[in-house]
Amino acid sequence: MPRRPVPTRLKLAKGNPGRRPINKKEPKPKTSAIPKPAAYLDCNAKTFWRQNASELHRLGLLTVIDTLAFEMMASAHSLARQAREALEKEGHVITVTGSSGQPRAIINPWFYIFTSQSKSLLALFAEFGMTPSSRSRISATPPQEEQNPFADFEPNTPTFDKFRRDKRRSKKT
Repeated sequence: MPRRPVPTRLKLAKGNPGRRPINKKEPKPKTSAIPKPAAYLDCNAKTFWRQNASELHRLGLLTVIDTLAFEMMASAHSLARQAREALEKEGHVITVTGSSGQPRAIINPWFYIFTSQSKSLLALFAEFGMTPSSRSRISATPPQEEQNPFADFEPNTPTFDKFRRDKRRSKKT
């Protein structure tokens, strides 16, 4: 099975180890404000969001278009936590009455939910560089804010004041 493509931001952070050409046409979404959690997320998912969103946003790994994947991660984390709490309370093996009326031991269904959500979380954590192994391969730098090309020509800046003096001098001559 072929490897999944690595996002350019992570590839550059790793130093482009494969030395393959960088996709210069990859969409670069704006990293404006930290996205807010969706209203329908439960309290565990919102807590996970608040604990991790600001750091991922600071590293440039969470933008507006990444919120759906991050939302899935928060929901999976919440469900895995709920399953773990149920397993701690009920145990990994439960007794049920079979069709013959005899009690029999089965693996708690919460165990399957926990393992499937854990696998999903590990895959999503790797996508966002949130596991030790994926983090060890990157050296992220915060996104650079776009510079205003006309910032020097705004009033009360040294360049603007010099421009104004030069303009006054040229009118006198």
